[in-house]
Amino acid sequence: MNKLRPYLFWIVAGVVLLIELGVVLMVSPTDTGGRSATEVKADIDTRYGDLVKLSARADGPKGNPDPIGPFNPEMAEHIKSLTGDYLVTQYWEPVLKPHVEKYGAQLKEITAYLVKRSKVLHDPVAQSGDLFQWYQSYEARTSSVVAALLEAHCLQVPISGAVSAVADSETVTKASRDVAGFYTKGEAPPAASEHERLTLRYRVVDQIAQIVLAARQPNRANAVTGRPEVPVPDGEQRQAAITAIKWDETMSGSMPSDGLALVKVTVELSGPLSAVLATQSALENNADEERPLFVMLGGTLLPKTPYGVGERKDVPSETVTAKLDLVALDYSSKTYEPPAPLVKVRPAPAKNVARNAADAAKDEKEGAAP
Repeated sequence: MNKLRPYLFWIVAGVVLLIELGVVLMVSPTDTGGRSATEVKADIDTRYGDLVKLSARADGPKGNPDPIGPFNPEMAEHIKSLTGDYLVTQYWEPVLKPHVEKYGAQLKEITAYLVKRSKVLHDPVAQSGDLFQWYQSYEARTSSVVAALLEAHCLQVPISGAVSAVADSETVTKASRDVAGFYTKGEAPPAASEHERLTLRYRVVDQIAQIVLAARQPNRANAVTGRPEVPVPDGEQRQAAITAIKWDETMSGSMPSDGLALVKVTVELSGPLSAVLATQSALENNADEERPLFVMLGGTLLPKTPYGVGERKDVPSETVTAKLDLVALDYSSKTYEPPAPLVKVRPAPAKNVARNAADAAKDEKEGAAP
């Protein structure tokens, strides 16, 4: 016993150390939430990895934190890039989602509106599929438009170098149809494959004719022609006359991605300046929802030269000529496509969100304490 006494302290210390080691091995330490040290470390590593990713996303692609646009909300890849590369937390979704839903509703209304405006362009001219019966109906409808223009002196038809507004023979009738941009058959009627194109052109000319017939203006003095106009009686209103309607095949066509087809036409006018300008303004005005949409691409306005012998005698106004390039927008094939779905950011684990909320409340409470 006496021999062990010098070592008694170390023996007791060793036993206590063994007991402590046994307790450590048998009982793992936990945090206030009951998690083990291993779980705490794994969570810290995960959160640190998320922080690194969040920091990289906050810096933006290639170190540019500002979105590089424009972003088309109708294209899924653009929405994915915007929400995936720049919106760095999951909290953006409840803020943006109502706006996206509202945009989708507006987009649906706009699509319906555009389709409605284009419906008149495809109203059939005949119900029969027979080629001869279809052409008879087409010829009757187009001749009615030509007759209305001729009666109002709104269509100028050149005959042997002169200008006439009288249709009294087959030659003049074909000439007047040519000026108005209408098709006239030769030995055989047009093929069925041509019906859609001819119908579309007839509807466009019909709309233009209605505008020309309605655009009346009194003569006004102007500086374009270089000389004052001869006074006209009060209330005298005049119209412009169509001298040619020409179709441009180079620009006409469809754009499948937008459901849009373009019909380009050049309208040539002649008449008093006030009437020509009134007609141009009416062609550019798209307020009437029963009409298709027209876009004015450009045009020219010039004094008429040269005049024929006696052509200016007793004429109450100087004549100007205009060449207007128009495009009719055909949205009849456009369909509604909802906005691209939002790309969700991976949310944090629920337990982390709850713990973060508790930590924030604790910090706020401690900060409010005196």
